Amino acid sequence: MEKESFVLPPQYRDLCRVIGMDATIRLCKEFGGSDTYIPKVDALIAAQKRAQIRREWTGHNAGALARKYEVSVRWIRKIVEGDKLPQIAEQISVDDLI
Repeated sequence: MEKESFVLPPQYRDLCRVIGMDATIRLCKEFGGSDTYIPKVDALIAAQKRAQIRREWTGHNAGALARKYEVSVRWIRKIVEGDKLPQIAEQISVDDLI
């Protein structure tokens, strides 16, 4: 008796290559058929960087943090003073995920 081989349909190949078969199945069960947008990683990295800056803030190290994270001292102050972008309704914070 010959085993039937399984050929992965083309629309699933990139997902399986990046996240694996089990995660692809979970993702398809959760979002299959929907118009789900996958954002670029840049915003996530920026949010993590801001959170790290807030954790390292001592009140007197704006210059050092600006050099370390390659941003301006003014930007460091905006981050630690809580000058945040308005959040969209039902939007979760990266801090909720960490």
